[in-house]
Order: sequence, then structure tokens, then C-alpha cells
Amino acid sequence: MKRLILFAGALLIGLTASLSAQATPLTTSADYTMSAAEEYPTKKEIQGEWKYSELTFENRGGDDLANMVVYALRSQRSTIVDLIGFDTKDVVLKIDAKKTSITQNSQTATCDYTYEPKTGDIEFKGITNGTEWSIKGIVIDKDGALCILFDVRELIELANKVSAELKSNSQFTAMAGMLKDQKGIFIGAKFIK
Repeated sequence: MKRLILFAGALLIGLTASLSAQATPLTTSADYTMSAAEEYPTKKEIQGEWKYSELTFENRGGDDLANMVVYALRSQRSTIVDLIGFDTKDVVLKIDAKKTSITQNSQTATCDYTYEPKTGDIEFKGITNGTEWSIKGIVIDKDGALCILFDVRELIELANKVSAELKSNSQFTAMAGMLKDQKGIFIGAKFIK
């Protein structure tokens, strides 16, 4: 799980565009509507072994500033991957009926999850360094690929809760300060079978 938190932090640090966030109330993935092209997979369809394909960034209900941030993130995808510090082609996600694990080389992090196929809402729960945590996201089927997205604000909250390393990182703190109130920015990963 530590690698997942560092991954989230690296995503935020990788954004170098100058931003000024607008204050908006905290919302969850359920507050964002599905586009006509989106499909939510069944629980059985998300189960199995998935290989990491690419980072994905979306504006899911934000304003024009969110569009600019997402564009900046997409244009810096390779830089962000380099900041993560591991070879992403080796990342494997395994999902069974109740648990999920993510493996990179010989390191594996496991946690529980719940999934609602009618809305695409997924929630991961675990314990890292003795701290219980949870994060909600959304699962989308994109032409047979599995995309798991998280609201950037919820990633910031999670990182601050479980990672002392990120809390003390000045780049992360500055970026988190700019993004913490920005509505609609979702960051995640695309996986293929």
C-alpha cells in the first residue's frame, strides 16, 4: 500500500503548471455523472488479473480550470511515471470477490474492497503503518480496459493520513494546497487483461 500512496503523491508532484484552486465543497465520485459512452463493469467482470497499461486523468464535473489541470497532467504523463520510481510495466492488479492486491516485482499490497456495479463506485479499505484508511473511486470499462479513478482531493486526504514521507515533502504540500479544493479532477490507472 505504501507504493500506492507514493504513486498518488508522485502524480500530484508531477503537475508543474501554475494553478490557483477555487474553493468548492468536497464531493464524492457519486456526484459525477456518467457520460453516455461509459459502462460500469459487473463485479464478475472486474475480477481477475489485470496488467497496468497507463495513467489516466479526467475532468468529471469540474470547471475550465479542471480541464487545464487534466490537460497538463496528460501532457506530463511520462514525467509523472518517471517520478513514481518503479517500472510500471511490472504492475499487476488482482481482484477477487472481496480482496484486491497490487504487485510490483516482489512487493505486494493487499486490501479489502466493495463495489457497486450499478454506479461504478468502488471503495478500498486497509491498514498502513497501523493506520486504518479507505478511499472511494469509480470503475469504468473502456473498450475492455479497466479504469479505476480517484478524486484528487480524496487522494490528498489519504496521502496526508497514512504517509509521513509525503506530508514532509514540500513539493507535495504545495501541490496539495493548490489542488485540495479543485472539483472534478480524477486520477487513476488503466489496466488490461
